[in-house]
Amino acid sequence: MKYLKCAFLLTLCLLLTGCKKQIKPTTLSALKLNTYVSITVYDEIDQSVLNDAINLCDHYDKIFSKTNKDSELYRLNNREITVVSDDLKNVINTGIEYGNLTQGSFDISIGAVNSLWDFSGNNNAVPSASLIKEALLYVDYSKIQIEGNTVILPENMQLDLGAIAKGYIADRIKEFLTQKGVKNAIINLGGNVLCMGEKSKDEAFVIGVQKPFANTSEVALTLEIKDKTVVSAGIYERCFFVDDNLYHHIINPSTGYSYNNDLVAVTIICDKSETADALSTSCYSLGLNKGLELINSIDGCHAIFITKDYDIVFSKDFENYFKFNFAK
Repeated sequence: MKYLKCAFLLTLCLLLTGCKKQIKPTTLSALKLNTYVSITVYDEIDQSVLNDAINLCDHYDKIFSKTNKDSELYRLNNREITVVSDDLKNVINTGIEYGNLTQGSFDISIGAVNSLWDFSGNNNAVPSASLIKEALLYVDYSKIQIEGNTVILPENMQLDLGAIAKGYIADRIKEFLTQKGVKNAIINLGGNVLCMGEKSKDEAFVIGVQKPFANTSEVALTLEIKDKTVVSAGIYERCFFVDDNLYHHIINPSTGYSYNNDLVAVTIICDKSETADALSTSCYSLGLNKGLELINSIDGCHAIFITKDYDIVFSKDFENYFKFNFAK
């Protein structure tokens, strides 16, 4: 499964009307991490701080990229190294944690299977059953061995950290900005949205959750968010049809094919972007009922499920925590 979240799963609605005082936000955007990245700060800030914040994406790309031959993950997957940085070790450990939490529905060792699929639009073909069967032999996160900063992978196993890495990076950018005195900002890593503080005094950020299989500007609902992160996993952008069958990038590690359940998207709202990133894919992979059961068992985490029938289902007591409006 290419656990990369789609660049436009969330649409930002950063309207500056209705503020009690004029706000002059500072924004910097760039193409990083193979997606569109944007950071907007609502405090007084030196431009160099914003430059350094967005350039952290390059630093972490050299750790988590599975295609950059100089990255730690690439070198680990190709057995060039076994001793890794704290950052890589921490994210691998998070992946193992969510593998246990979902009883293997979420599996960071899916890389060998993911490499058979291409959802970029260049070669939309279904891999042969024999290739998938062989690649599945190398999928089992429980066989990853970690001792200190030493990581040992079984033969031919390939890690894919796309379902966690962007969330982890967003959290590190937030830490950096906080150290520089920033209190109010919004970090958007290709749809992984992290809100620091609020847009202005007593005014929340307004975040739109995209309507599945619609124009990227169409939203299913909008949320008022303060000091939280919002991350979605969905099947409607990185996908293709073959013989009227939909294939998408969230791959079942048990079968090697796209998950086929009752969901088209899951959005998670919580404090840490890494948590939201991992939970959005985890809850999607579990399906509606088990996904709800999981999210309702975790304090401080909330979810919006969109089913194939376009029903919107909220986690327990969602309305007590967030203001939201359905799109007209």
